Amino acid sequence: MKMKLAIGSVQFGMDYGAGGGKKVPLTELAPLFDFARQAGIDLIDTAPRYGDSEALIGRIAAGTVFPRIVTKTPHFPGERIAPEQIDRMEAVFRRSMRQLRRTPLYAVLVHLAEDLLKPGAERIYERMIEWKAKGWVRKIGFSVYVGEEIDRVLERFSFDVVQLPINVLDQRLLAGGHLARAKAAGLEIQARSVFLQGVLLLEPARVPPGLGRYRPRLEALRRRWEALGLTPLEGAVRFIRSVPHIDDAIVGVHSLRQLREVHRAFASPLGGAAELSFFEPFALNEEIGLLDPRRW
Repeated sequence: MKMKLAIGSVQFGMDYGAGGGKKVPLTELAPLFDFARQAGIDLIDTAPRYGDSEALIGRIAAGTVFPRIVTKTPHFPGERIAPEQIDRMEAVFRRSMRQLRRTPLYAVLVHLAEDLLKPGAERIYERMIEWKAKGWVRKIGFSVYVGEEIDRVLERFSFDVVQLPINVLDQRLLAGGHLARAKAAGLEIQARSVFLQGVLLLEPARVPPGLGRYRPRLEALRRRWEALGLTPLEGAVRFIRSVPHIDDAIVGVHSLRQLREVHRAFASPLGGAAELSFFEPFALNEEIGLLDPRRW
């Protein structure tokens, strides 16, 4: 199956991204969604935690632009999953359906896979199975940050979808074989963090001070991309398109112009089987503090 381009919506509902990314202006959303429809981009990823993105998607797209809408569960605080937390999870999911104006939704994911590793996590899974049986959602899944979460979750539960981070600097799940194992387990794979929250698109001099250790690698990447005749955006897209097993590549965009650029890069021909070897030396797989935005 050919990898498809999908849209991430966190920046529709809140300021988001490295280098001071701002919320997409409301006036930009309708033309952006219209272009997505014309371009055949059929999946949008959202979550209750993404500000008012769900309400905006429902109001502007009115359930017609994106045949596949993916949302997520709330986080479950505490060391175990209690019955009352499941009731809250369902209340949040019902609100998502109302705001998005769509039933069934394409998928709902457990936003933090660590919640599925807590005592009582079977309550989360059982309720999500009920949602599928009721026709509220077509697929259920989970979102991860590290490969170990994939292995441990699949030891306990059977899901349809996994959403995971991967980009030219973060190749951990590719190198560790987790992508291949997830696909072998029958999971649909959605890649996120394709631009590493925009870091890959920044001029090295504009990288925030706390991420200064990125600069040498970004400078080297830019030299490689220039040698290949690629812009940073084209280089980041070219990498993700060369990775096997990914079904959907979710990208965040801050304007219609940027979505047009991403779509054009996605439609360009790839160079061949040796593509991945261009990027292997640039991976920062051991630099977890740099690769996990939660630690920034």
